[in-house]
Amino acid sequence: MRHFRPPIHAAIVAVTLVAGLASYQGVDKLVLARGGHQYGTANEAGHEPASSTTTVHHEPGSTTTTTVLHETAPSTSPTTAAPKPPTPPTVQTLTLKCGTVMLADGRGAASCGWSESTAPNFHLYLLTRELVGTPRQTVFTTEDRSKHSWGDIGLAQGSEYSYIIEAYDADGHLIGRGGPVHVTCCNGAVVTA
Repeated sequence: MRHFRPPIHAAIVAVTLVAGLASYQGVDKLVLARGGHQYGTANEAGHEPASSTTTVHHEPGSTTTTTVLHETAPSTSPTTAAPKPPTPPTVQTLTLKCGTVMLADGRGAASCGWSESTAPNFHLYLLTRELVGTPRQTVFTTEDRSKHSWGDIGLAQGSEYSYIIEAYDADGHLIGRGGPVHVTCCNGAVVTA
């Protein structure tokens, strides 16, 4: 029986096909041999001793073989841990007291006082007021730590108000809070929260 030897371009197509298949299967390098000569070896730099090879014989009696080198993937271990998110600041509880009075000129008023913030990163106080059923409004702010009272004038007789005091650091983080305190204008009662 006569053996058919394909032309050289068919051999290149076959090697290209085997190389493509090897690449698809995750093989890093092909080692080719013809007539006992290798055109790449597993002993080259970068090849691990744990590598293995598979030799494929193309035709019976042929001296052309294809050797596929299977390399083990290097182990990957994280060298640095992911950064942890910053811890939010501790929120100090502030004591808030508010009372209401009717002024001599007929205007309602509330007087609010709060405990001083002891946070080392104090930046400002923010006092807000809410008339029940309306959005909360800022009625007072100060960067003076020792200023911890405020008079709110212009309240409507018989209306219910809610006050909250908050302390913030320079980055805008809440570091202290007191309230809410609910008062009715202008019965003279003092309410603490």
